[in-house]
Amino acid sequence: MIPAGVIVTHRCAPCARVVGADEARVLRARETEMLACPSCGGPLVHERSRVVRPLHEQLVAVLRWPLAPATAASILGVAVLTTTLSLLGGYGAAVAHGIRCLYLFAILREAAMGRTQPDLDPGRVGGDLFDWITRPALRMLTTFGVAFGPAVAAHLAVRLVPVTALLAAAGALYLPAALIVTAHHDGLGAALNPVLPLRLIRAIPRAYATTCAFLGALAAAAVLVAAFAAAIGGVSGALVGGVAGFVPFALAARMLGVLVDAHDEELVP
Repeated sequence: MIPAGVIVTHRCAPCARVVGADEARVLRARETEMLACPSCGGPLVHERSRVVRPLHEQLVAVLRWPLAPATAASILGVAVLTTTLSLLGGYGAAVAHGIRCLYLFAILREAAMGRTQPDLDPGRVGGDLFDWITRPALRMLTTFGVAFGPAVAAHLAVRLVPVTALLAAAGALYLPAALIVTAHHDGLGAALNPVLPLRLIRAIPRAYATTCAFLGALAAAAVLVAAFAAAIGGVSGALVGGVAGFVPFALAARMLGVLVDAHDEELVP
């Protein structure tokens, strides 16, 4: 991780590492000089200088991210579309879930690379539209299943509230790391493998705990929105809950991406 206050002037094209002005390697060939990445040796691309801030300041800044016109239009468009599809029930609700998963994974990946807007290129997934929507949904469901499956199994088997609560809490702490791993892999293998998320947590425990605290606040906000929507009831309540309730999830995905971007060096295998 680049310490707070260091001015970043370049980014490595192959590995996406951000490089400070004093960190770049200088390669010389006859009369030509080229700046190279100190990690992988790849070519550096000049980017606009920026000052790396402490993680908690970056996470607070995420709360302002939806206020940008392009971001607001993107989030609102996806939220309205998927909420409308969900009201149709059945296949429409399934498609809406897939679109939301696709969008949230895209937010996380792009934020991890220091970008603002998600890339929804179907070419990343391949296949037809069915694959484009169903694969992210299956990966999301699998990730949640691995996180909370033990708690559900314990509840059904022993029915001891303390055991179930402990496993559910462990699953909630594990889930953000698992979502980061799942977002960066197209198959189900990564979602089923708990080793990778645990390695991530071990690599950056303090930063991960800080991010989880912010995510807990977003979860509380999502619960409040859901309660308000339930109080309204009917189609109006469903629309309010579907649109306003989607914002905390988008913010959470963005925060997870910011965490990866801020600690990319520690997370390199």
